[in-house]
Amino acid sequence: MSTLSGSTLPCPFREPGNNTQSVVVRHSLLTSGAGRGASMHRPRAGLGLSRGSWRSEDSSSTSGTTAHIRGQPERREGPQGVCGGTPCLCQSSSRSASFLGPEIMALGLLWLGFTLLGALQTQARDPAPKLIPAPPLDRVPLQPDFKDDQFQGKWYVVGVAGNAFKKEEQGQFTMYTTTYELKEDHSYNVTSILLRDQNCDHWIRTFIPSSQPGQFNLGDIKRYFGVQSYIVRVADTDYNQFAIVFFRKVYKNQEYFKTTLYRRTKELTPELREKFISFAKSLGLTDDHIIFPVPIDQCIDEE
Repeated sequence: MSTLSGSTLPCPFREPGNNTQSVVVRHSLLTSGAGRGASMHRPRAGLGLSRGSWRSEDSSSTSGTTAHIRGQPERREGPQGVCGGTPCLCQSSSRSASFLGPEIMALGLLWLGFTLLGALQTQARDPAPKLIPAPPLDRVPLQPDFKDDQFQGKWYVVGVAGNAFKKEEQGQFTMYTTTYELKEDHSYNVTSILLRDQNCDHWIRTFIPSSQPGQFNLGDIKRYFGVQSYIVRVADTDYNQFAIVFFRKVYKNQEYFKTTLYRRTKELTPELREKFISFAKSLGLTDDHIIFPVPIDQCIDEE
């Protein structure tokens, strides 16, 4: 068991901004003997309470690929040839790149500059994907006469929907749990447990009650880099069987929202499924934004 500083849950579960100060406790299933299971979806920029940030990695290497531009001799081995550690495209040639004249080398550098400039201009012209706008809070129902003591306890997340979720992630998104522990000041200690990369991740945060019963704000929000606001709103619940909760977050001036379907058990009835779909669509979401996580046993049923 180890404590990790930061997370990128996005997500599905984790989302941008939950990365520098979140408390995550990770326990490896590989060392505990538990079976292999599906991992959580990639980090996202959505409200996965996570699900994490999007990350882009440039795994390309320039080692040995620009020897002809630098005027360094190519290294060739065997009948196929090796250019600086990579297969040569001009395998039949025995000439060294050092034989290129300075005019050709300069022209090559000039064209390389134009190519890089064009790539940057293309990126600047292509805007980030547009997200469905979050609905005004007055359009989101609020559970009447909310009873915080009855709402506390363990919930299974059996449905999620949001403007940063995509239907194709359906098979990658595994079920997780969220437990609400009521404190004396009527705030909640909230712990989510999920399986990710064969590890049990525990994500802990605090929800502070607002002036409206059933609506909460993320506690100590300054600890979450880039998060400007974070609102939680219990839209509907019977306390004993299900709950539908709405989340809205502003991260670096971008607004994300999601809704989750909680159950006290893993079972998802057809009636609740349709109820959740109808609620998600009332927020402006479509079928492409609705996911029903794959039930699992690892982590979420371990005490």
